[in-house]
Amino acid sequence: VKAISNSVENYGNFFGQNVVIASAGVLLVLSTLQELGIKNVDAYSIAISSIPMAIAAMIVSVIRNYLFDLQFKKLIDS
Repeated sequence: VKAISNSVENYGNFFGQNVVIASAGVLLVLSTLQELGIKNVDAYSIAISSIPMAIAAMIVSVIRNYLFDLQFKKLIDS
């Protein structure tokens, strides 16, 4: 249960943080791209591009938690 709890928190931290424009992950990606000479990218476009991955991570997390819940119920009932 503890491992599942920690993994769900990591999903939120890792994928969810890039949806916020002022987060460290977005600013790191932006500064790296600018150092590489890519100038036509801004923090807003990076955050918008992160939304599909955050949604996919949320869906995977919900499915994983549902399956874990089913296994946990079987364990308790037996």
